[in-house]
Amino acid sequence: MKRDHMGNDQLLPEYNIQLGICDEYIAVFDVKQYASDMDCFIPLMEKFKKVHAFYPKYPVADAGYGSFNNYLYCEEHGMEKYMKFTMFEKESKDEKYRDNPYRSVNFPINENGKPVCPNGKEFNYLYTKPVRGNKYGRTEEYYQCEDCTNCSHKEKCCKAKGNRIVRLNEELTSFHQEVLSNLNSTKGAKTSTFSSYTQILNILHTFIQFQEIQAKKITETHFFVNLGFLICCFFTAPWFLV
Repeated sequence: MKRDHMGNDQLLPEYNIQLGICDEYIAVFDVKQYASDMDCFIPLMEKFKKVHAFYPKYPVADAGYGSFNNYLYCEEHGMEKYMKFTMFEKESKDEKYRDNPYRSVNFPINENGKPVCPNGKEFNYLYTKPVRGNKYGRTEEYYQCEDCTNCSHKEKCCKAKGNRIVRLNEELTSFHQEVLSNLNSTKGAKTSTFSSYTQILNILHTFIQFQEIQAKKITETHFFVNLGFLICCFFTAPWFLV
Protein backbone atom coordinates (compact mmCIF):
# COMPACT_ATOMS: atom_id res chain seq x y z
CA MET A 1 0.00 0.00 0.00
CA LYS A 2 1.78 3.09 -1.23
CA ARG A 3 -1.06 5.56 -1.52
CA ASP A 4 -1.98 8.59 0.53
CA HIS A 5 -5.58 9.21 -0.59
CA MET A 6 -6.09 12.23 1.65
CA GLY A 7 -2.86 13.88 0.57
CA ASN A 8 -2.00 14.96 4.09
CA ASP A 9 0.23 12.08 5.30
CA GLN A 10 -2.51 10.70 7.56
CA LEU A 11 -2.88 7.47 5.59
CA LEU A 12 0.75 6.46 5.27
CA PRO A 13 1.92 3.04 3.99
CA GLU A 14 1.80 0.15 6.44
CA TYR A 15 2.31 -3.02 4.41
CA ASN A 16 4.50 -3.41 1.35
CA ILE A 17 3.26 -6.26 -0.88
CA GLN A 18 5.94 -8.11 -2.84
CA LEU A 19 5.19 -10.57 -5.66
CA GLY A 20 7.69 -12.76 -7.51
CA ILE A 21 6.27 -13.65 -10.95
CA CYS A 22 7.56 -16.54 -13.07
CA ASP A 23 5.92 -17.51 -16.37
CA GLU A 24 2.67 -15.74 -15.42
CA TYR A 25 2.49 -17.48 -12.06
CA ILE A 26 3.14 -16.05 -8.62
CA ALA A 27 6.17 -18.05 -7.51
CA VAL A 28 6.52 -16.28 -4.18
CA PHE A 29 4.85 -13.46 -2.27
CA ASP A 30 5.63 -11.55 0.88
CA VAL A 31 4.36 -8.72 3.05
CA LYS A 32 6.70 -6.37 4.90
CA GLN A 33 6.43 -3.16 6.90
CA TYR A 34 9.33 -1.62 4.99
CA ALA A 35 8.74 1.64 3.17
CA SER A 36 11.52 0.91 0.68
CA ASP A 37 11.39 -1.88 -1.89
CA MET A 38 15.16 -2.20 -1.59
CA ASP A 39 14.76 -3.63 1.91
CA CYS A 40 12.13 -6.11 0.70
CA PHE A 41 14.28 -7.75 -1.99
CA ILE A 42 16.49 -9.99 0.17
CA PRO A 43 13.62 -11.30 2.37
CA LEU A 44 11.64 -12.12 -0.79
CA MET A 45 14.59 -14.01 -2.32
CA GLU A 46 15.12 -15.91 0.91
CA LYS A 47 11.45 -16.87 0.93
CA PHE A 48 11.78 -18.03 -2.68
CA LYS A 49 14.74 -20.18 -1.66
CA LYS A 50 12.77 -21.63 1.26
CA VAL A 51 9.81 -22.52 -0.97
CA HIS A 52 11.65 -23.77 -4.07
CA ALA A 53 15.01 -24.89 -2.59
CA PHE A 54 17.03 -22.68 -4.95
CA TYR A 55 17.55 -19.02 -5.77
CA PRO A 56 16.13 -17.54 -8.99
CA LYS A 57 18.77 -17.16 -11.71
CA TYR A 58 17.44 -13.95 -13.22
CA PRO A 59 15.67 -11.73 -10.63
CA VAL A 60 14.24 -8.91 -12.74
CA ALA A 61 13.09 -5.80 -10.87
CA ASP A 62 12.66 -2.07 -11.35
CA ALA A 63 14.89 0.72 -10.04
CA GLY A 64 13.37 0.48 -6.57
CA TYR A 65 15.41 -2.67 -5.94
CA GLY A 66 18.79 -1.85 -7.49
CA SER A 67 20.90 -1.11 -4.42
CA PHE A 68 24.53 -1.90 -3.64
CA ASN A 69 23.44 -4.34 -0.91
CA ASN A 70 21.13 -6.20 -3.29
CA TYR A 71 23.76 -6.46 -6.03
CA LEU A 72 26.25 -7.87 -3.56
CA TYR A 73 23.60 -10.31 -2.33
CA CYS A 74 23.03 -11.52 -5.91
CA GLU A 75 26.78 -11.88 -6.37
CA GLU A 76 26.99 -13.93 -3.18
CA HIS A 77 24.16 -16.30 -4.16
CA GLY A 78 24.93 -16.83 -7.85
CA MET A 79 22.11 -14.68 -9.25
CA GLU A 80 22.49 -12.52 -12.35
CA LYS A 81 21.93 -8.77 -11.88
CA TYR A 82 18.77 -7.71 -13.67
CA MET A 83 17.52 -5.05 -11.22
CA LYS A 84 17.58 -1.51 -12.56
CA PHE A 85 19.29 1.26 -10.59
CA THR A 86 18.09 4.83 -10.06
CA MET A 87 19.66 6.41 -13.16
CA PHE A 88 19.22 3.38 -15.42
CA GLU A 89 16.95 5.09 -17.95
CA LYS A 90 19.29 8.07 -18.37
CA GLU A 91 22.31 5.77 -18.63
CA SER A 92 20.52 3.75 -21.32
CA LYS A 93 18.87 6.47 -23.40
CA ASP A 94 20.58 9.80 -22.68
CA GLU A 95 23.89 9.68 -24.51
CA LYS A 96 24.80 13.20 -23.44
CA TYR A 97 24.41 12.27 -19.77
CA ARG A 98 26.12 8.89 -20.13
CA ASP A 99 29.18 10.25 -21.89
CA ASN A 100 29.47 13.51 -19.95
CA PRO A 101 33.25 13.90 -19.41
CA TYR A 102 32.64 15.81 -16.16
CA ARG A 103 31.01 12.86 -14.42
CA SER A 104 33.54 11.39 -12.01
CA VAL A 105 32.81 7.84 -13.21
CA ASN A 106 34.09 8.90 -16.64
CA PHE A 107 37.39 10.30 -15.35
CA PRO A 108 40.33 8.27 -16.70
CA ILE A 109 42.80 6.82 -14.19
CA ASN A 110 46.45 7.71 -14.85
CA GLU A 111 49.58 5.65 -14.27
CA ASN A 112 49.68 6.85 -10.66
CA GLY A 113 46.21 5.42 -9.99
CA LYS A 114 44.65 8.87 -9.72
CA PRO A 115 41.50 10.14 -11.49
CA VAL A 116 42.16 12.92 -13.99
CA CYS A 117 39.62 15.60 -14.92
CA PRO A 118 39.03 16.95 -18.48
CA ASN A 119 41.46 19.78 -17.71
CA GLY A 120 44.25 17.31 -16.96
CA LYS A 121 44.28 17.90 -13.20
CA GLU A 122 44.90 14.98 -10.86
CA PHE A 123 42.55 14.12 -8.01
CA ASN A 124 44.40 13.25 -4.82
CA TYR A 125 43.13 10.65 -2.37
CA LEU A 126 41.52 12.13 0.76
CA TYR A 127 40.00 9.30 2.77
CA THR A 128 37.97 6.10 2.68
CA LYS A 129 34.50 6.00 4.18
CA PRO A 130 32.08 3.10 4.81
CA VAL A 131 29.16 3.03 2.39
CA ARG A 132 26.09 4.18 4.27
CA GLY A 133 23.75 1.32 5.08
CA ASN A 134 25.96 -1.31 3.45
CA LYS A 135 25.68 -4.72 5.12
CA TYR A 136 28.84 -6.13 3.55
CA GLY A 137 31.38 -3.73 5.00
CA ARG A 138 32.07 -2.03 1.67
CA THR A 139 33.78 1.36 1.47
CA GLU A 140 34.10 4.19 -1.05
CA GLU A 141 36.98 6.56 -1.70
CA TYR A 142 36.98 10.34 -1.75
CA TYR A 143 39.34 12.36 -3.95
CA GLN A 144 40.00 16.09 -4.26
CA CYS A 145 41.27 17.97 -7.30
CA GLU A 146 44.79 19.30 -6.92
CA ASP A 147 43.79 22.77 -8.09
CA CYS A 148 40.56 24.18 -9.52
CA THR A 149 41.75 27.80 -9.38
CA ASN A 150 40.86 29.76 -12.54
CA CYS A 151 39.90 26.53 -14.30
CA SER A 152 38.21 27.18 -17.65
CA HIS A 153 36.06 24.06 -17.09
CA LYS A 154 34.82 25.11 -13.65
CA GLU A 155 31.32 26.14 -14.73
CA LYS A 156 30.66 22.81 -16.44
CA CYS A 157 32.52 20.68 -13.93
CA CYS A 158 31.17 21.67 -10.51
CA LYS A 159 29.55 24.39 -8.42
CA ALA A 160 31.86 24.11 -5.40
CA LYS A 161 33.81 27.23 -4.45
CA GLY A 162 36.99 25.34 -3.64
CA ASN A 163 38.62 22.32 -5.23
CA ARG A 164 36.16 19.68 -6.38
CA ILE A 165 35.74 16.54 -4.27
CA VAL A 166 34.45 13.34 -5.87
CA ARG A 167 33.31 10.02 -4.46
CA LEU A 168 34.28 6.84 -6.28
CA ASN A 169 33.04 3.30 -5.85
CA GLU A 170 34.53 1.15 -8.60
CA GLU A 171 32.70 -1.99 -7.50
CA LEU A 172 29.26 -0.35 -7.67
CA THR A 173 30.13 1.27 -11.01
CA SER A 174 31.05 -2.16 -12.42
CA PHE A 175 27.74 -3.55 -11.13
CA HIS A 176 25.86 -0.78 -12.93
CA GLN A 177 27.70 -1.58 -16.16
CA GLU A 178 26.80 -5.26 -15.73
CA VAL A 179 23.12 -4.39 -15.21
CA LEU A 180 23.14 -2.17 -18.32
CA SER A 181 24.68 -4.97 -20.35
CA ASN A 182 22.22 -7.57 -19.03
CA LEU A 183 19.02 -5.58 -19.47
CA ASN A 184 19.97 -4.15 -22.87
CA SER A 185 20.72 -7.62 -24.24
CA THR A 186 18.24 -9.78 -26.15
CA LYS A 187 17.76 -11.96 -23.08
CA GLY A 188 17.23 -8.89 -20.94
CA ALA A 189 14.48 -7.64 -23.25
CA LYS A 190 12.69 -10.98 -22.95
CA THR A 191 13.01 -11.35 -19.20
CA SER A 192 11.90 -7.80 -18.40
CA THR A 193 8.40 -8.15 -19.88
CA PHE A 194 5.85 -7.42 -17.15
CA SER A 195 2.52 -7.78 -18.97
CA SER A 196 1.38 -10.64 -16.73
CA TYR A 197 2.60 -8.77 -13.68
CA THR A 198 0.34 -5.82 -14.49
CA GLN A 199 -2.65 -8.13 -14.93
CA ILE A 200 -2.08 -9.73 -11.54
CA LEU A 201 -1.77 -6.35 -9.86
CA ASN A 202 -5.11 -5.32 -11.32
CA ILE A 203 -6.71 -8.46 -9.85
CA LEU A 204 -5.25 -7.62 -6.45
CA HIS A 205 -6.42 -4.01 -6.55
CA THR A 206 -9.77 -4.70 -4.84
CA PHE A 207 -8.05 -6.68 -2.09
CA ILE A 208 -5.58 -3.88 -1.40
CA GLN A 209 -8.34 -1.27 -1.18
CA PHE A 210 -10.25 -3.40 1.32
CA GLN A 211 -7.17 -4.08 3.42
CA GLU A 212 -6.27 -0.39 3.50
CA ILE A 213 -9.45 0.24 5.44
CA GLN A 214 -8.61 -2.48 7.98
CA ALA A 215 -4.81 -2.01 8.00
CA LYS A 216 -4.68 -0.61 11.50
CA LYS A 217 -6.71 -3.52 12.85
CA ILE A 218 -4.71 -6.45 11.51
CA THR A 219 -1.19 -7.75 11.98
CA GLU A 220 1.41 -8.36 9.29
CA THR A 221 0.85 -12.11 9.61
CA HIS A 222 -2.91 -11.70 9.21
CA PHE A 223 -2.36 -9.54 6.15
CA PHE A 224 0.02 -12.16 4.69
CA VAL A 225 -2.53 -14.96 5.20
CA ASN A 226 -5.30 -12.92 3.56
CA LEU A 227 -3.08 -12.17 0.59
CA GLY A 228 -2.13 -15.85 0.23
CA PHE A 229 -5.79 -16.85 0.31
CA LEU A 230 -6.63 -14.38 -2.47
CA ILE A 231 -3.74 -15.63 -4.60
CA CYS A 232 -4.98 -19.23 -4.22
CA CYS A 233 -8.46 -18.13 -5.25
CA PHE A 234 -7.08 -16.24 -8.23
CA PHE A 235 -5.33 -19.32 -9.64
CA THR A 236 -8.01 -21.88 -8.82
CA ALA A 237 -11.03 -19.85 -9.94
CA PRO A 238 -10.66 -20.70 -13.69
CA TRP A 239 -11.07 -24.42 -12.90
CA PHE A 240 -14.46 -23.76 -11.33
CA LEU A 241 -15.62 -21.37 -14.02
CA VAL A 242 -15.16 -23.80 -16.92
